[in-house]
This record gives sequence, C-alpha cells and structure tokens, in this order.
Amino acid sequence: MESSVTLREEPARTVVYVRRQGPYTGIPDALQTLHRHLKSARLTPAAPPVGVFFTDPRQGPPADARWEMQWPIAEHHLDSEPGADGVGIRNLAKRQLAVTVHTGPYDKVGLAYDHALHWLTQQGYKVVGPPEEAYLSEPDAPPEKIRTEVRFPVARTPVSIAT
Repeated sequence: MESSVTLREEPARTVVYVRRQGPYTGIPDALQTLHRHLKSARLTPAAPPVGVFFTDPRQGPPADARWEMQWPIAEHHLDSEPGADGVGIRNLAKRQLAVTVHTGPYDKVGLAYDHALHWLTQQGYKVVGPPEEAYLSEPDAPPEKIRTEVRFPVARTPVSIAT
C-alpha cells in the first residue's frame, strides 16, 4: 500500500556508505558492514539506513545492478574514500525529495515507484538523481508490516511559454 506523495527538503547530512554491484540480496550484508563500521568508529546513526539505486533492476541481470547503502550519521566528517572494510564517508548537499511510503513486502515496492513517478509527471517535476529507499522498519518485521520510504531527488520542470 502506498501513501500520498509529498515534497520534502532534505537537509545537508553526512553519511557512511558502501557501494556494491550485484543482486539486491546483498543488502543485508552491506547493512551489517555499515553497522560494524558505525560501532567500531563510534559513530551515531542520525536516521534510518538508505539504499541508493544507480541502475534499474528491470533493465538488466541482477549481477549488473549497481547500488549503494548509506547510513546518515550525527557527526560531521570530511569526505573519505572507502577504507579496507569498503566503507567511506560522504557529505550530501541539501536537496528536494519526492517521498512516498510503501507498507508491505519488498517485492511489491515497485508499486510505490510507479505511483510516485506518475505523480511527479502530473505535478511537473523531473527526477534529478537516482531513486532511494529508506528502511523504516526493523529487519525482523513481518513482510506485511515493512515500511519503506521511496524517495526521488527532484526539481520543478521549467514551464515553456509559447510566443
């Protein structure tokens, strides 16, 4: 089930991240890597973890999927390339997001993408970055109660005036 689509200003923030290529079944492992890094570096999570998806899973084999897991942190750090554990730090600029929340199993989250993209077209917005998913539920939540925030970085489409 999808909620309505809303626009939100996302403040600038610092994230720890790990980039991966391959099937999304690797997401739990990537989250464990980030969690271990947060604990060992004594960093404080500031928001739920986020998946950023650079390729459309419907347009190629799962082995070719490129994605990244991010975990916002409370502390500010300078950007750093991934270390031996594959984890890096990046500062993200403030941006506008179109957001909807999907409640239900992950294999149905595509419905939220379709819902949000349709709304964006109707409202005159264009997507200006890769889609994201913020994972709002605990990992052991039953599938029907999983809450996933689907987010698109957006900008208003300029209106052309005919002369």
